[in-house]
Parts: sequence; C-alpha cells; structure tokens
Amino acid sequence: MMSSSKVGFFSLTCLVIGNLIGTGIFILPTLMGPLGGLGIVGWMMTACGVLSMALIFARLASKIPREGGIYAYTKEGLGDYLGYQVAWNYWVGVWTGNAAGLIAIPAYLSLLFPNLPQLPMFAFIMAMLILWGLVLVQAFGIQQAALLQNIFTIIKIVPLILIPLSCVFFVSASHYQWAPIGIGCGSS
Repeated sequence: MMSSSKVGFFSLTCLVIGNLIGTGIFILPTLMGPLGGLGIVGWMMTACGVLSMALIFARLASKIPREGGIYAYTKEGLGDYLGYQVAWNYWVGVWTGNAAGLIAIPAYLSLLFPNLPQLPMFAFIMAMLILWGLVLVQAFGIQQAALLQNIFTIIKIVPLILIPLSCVFFVSASHYQWAPIGIGCGSS
C-alpha cells in the first residue's frame, strides 16, 4: 500500500490504461465490428482525434502549468463563464459515460449468463452493487481506489497478452478473406 496521499506513476498509468482497455478494446470493437471496413476507418479517425487531443493537452499543460485541467485552460483563454461551462459539461459527460459503462457490465455478463437479459431487475441490482461497491472503496481513500484500479488493469491486460500468444499457432491466411468496405460481418 502507498504511504503518501498522492497517487504514484504506476497507479496513474494503470488508470489511463484501464480506461482505454475498457472502452477502446472491450467495448468499441463490438460496436464497430458490424461496420466492416468502415469500422476500421472510423477507428483510425478516432485514433487521430484522440492523439490530436492528447497533443493539445500536453501543449496546454506546458503553457498553463496549473491544476484544473480543461477548466483551467478554458478559464485562462476564454474567461470564467466559459471555463465554468466547459467544467460543467465535462462533468456531465463523465458521469453519463460512467453510467453507460455500468450498463455495459450486465450486457457483457449476458454472454456468460444467457438468461440475464430476461432478468432486468437482477441486472439492475448487480449494476448497483458494482457501482456502490466502487463508491465504498473510494470512500476509504485514494490509495485503496488506486490499488483496486491497479488490480483491475492487470486483470484486463493478462487476457490481452495470453490469448494472442496462445492463438498465434492457429493463424492461417486461409482463415481470412477480403470484403468490400461497408459490408459488415455476417452480412449477405
């Protein structure tokens, strides 16, 4: 367990990697897979947009070295009112995104438990237990929340490494075929 009240480099890295794996690797391919080749183009465009935003924030952080992130940058450049609006909209976007992620958990578990979609109250209770369990962990302090994030990130990374390594021996060019762009998987 960490001794200071700050979160270390490893935990911050796990926070970023864990979020990217959760949305970019586990959820996004499921949504973009039916788009076929257009999904890959969309994924590349998204990657360019995210990289551009990362470079912009890196530049802003070097020019405006204050706490506050997007709020501080907007306030510095556009004033208090727009700084507040950006912070407010960012906050709303974060909690709605978290709600969407919470909804995705029962959807993923329905692959393991096929009857789960027929039991919406059970799925709701499960999602609420997960949500309040995470709130409880965070209520105990930043170190406990960081430790949980580190554990979850490692749990996410392990199958991403083991599955390709175990399947590399079964890769064959005969398993793949080219499809026209825009034709989704399973389309006729």
